[in-house]
Amino acid sequence: MRVCAVRAITDQQGSIYIETDNCIGCGCCKTACVTFGYQALEDKTEAWLKGAA
Repeated sequence: MRVCAVRAITDQQGSIYIETDNCIGCGCCKTACVTFGYQALEDKTEAWLKGAA
């Protein structure tokens, strides 16, 4: 959550939530995430990160 420049990531009752309206698709969260990291999100596009796909 701290790596998000636009603060689009929040913790909601123990689950991570991405506010797709605020997400700019930079991928910093993908790079910083230990649990899901690059392998889990490698096929996701900027449109997916923003909730368009």
